[in-house]
Amino acid sequence: MKQKPRTIPAIEPNAGTRKALEKRLKSLSRRLINEAALEILGELIDRGVLANDAALSKAEIAKTLREQRKLLPSALAALSAQHMSVDMAERIARLLVKAGVEAQKISEWFVRTCALEVSARQQSALHDAGISTEFLREKYSVPIIRRRYLTPHAAKAIPKKIEEFTGLITKMAAGDLERVQSVIASGLSEGMSYRELESTLAASQGFSEARAARVALDQSVKVSQAIQRENAKALGITEAIWVHVPGQYSSRPTHIAMNGKRFELSAGLWDEDAGMMVVPGQLPYCRCSLRTVLPPELLK
Repeated sequence: MKQKPRTIPAIEPNAGTRKALEKRLKSLSRRLINEAALEILGELIDRGVLANDAALSKAEIAKTLREQRKLLPSALAALSAQHMSVDMAERIARLLVKAGVEAQKISEWFVRTCALEVSARQQSALHDAGISTEFLREKYSVPIIRRRYLTPHAAKAIPKKIEEFTGLITKMAAGDLERVQSVIASGLSEGMSYRELESTLAASQGFSEARAARVALDQSVKVSQAIQRENAKALGITEAIWVHVPGQYSSRPTHIAMNGKRFELSAGLWDEDAGMMVVPGQLPYCRCSLRTVLPPELLK
């Protein structure tokens, strides 16, 4: 009879850290959308293309809308990259640069926090499984903060993870800026007033906030799984068992079939639908995890 492999439990990302990340992403998106909207609407008001009707009566708003429709072609032109004033274009560009700086800070905080949390829990699970304290101290040798350590493999992976996540957040920010311009242009073409544009922009933030929640969940799994794999490799652990975690609404059939299968950490398992070898958490919104297989020599 084949002996059952010794493993440690699957380690899930910290829910509190994920929620904190989600909150920071939503805050960044809201600030960016609001600032961009104020910049663009302010310029249109200054040009006389759009009237600030915040204090106008309904009759006055209707009159203003009739006048604004006459100026619609120039309003739409003002929102295009070719016709936007140089000053306005520079202000929007500065907003994106500012978002990029904030994205870097969020990424550094999140990746480092996630790495430390999952490493501490992984190290504790390895110790409980029978691996000596001395061996773990030797392998978890890179100090990060407050006497908390990572393996050299995991520490080396952190900069790339920060860079990738910074790029993703910056891309999200650029999408927010494009959507603000699109919403305003579309609203003007429909004859919306300043009040209505503000309301429409506020409603559009729901898309950004839902996306922030999805990204926070996805990145929590990706970073957590990557750090666990790197720590395991540093200890000489080469295999793991796939743990399928159902998605909120659906699951990949291929990943359901992978549940309980043993695989090489450096290779993964073949995903027929994706057409490639994958590891837990690699594909978009994959929430799967792993249980590392402990070599007998580590338990002596």
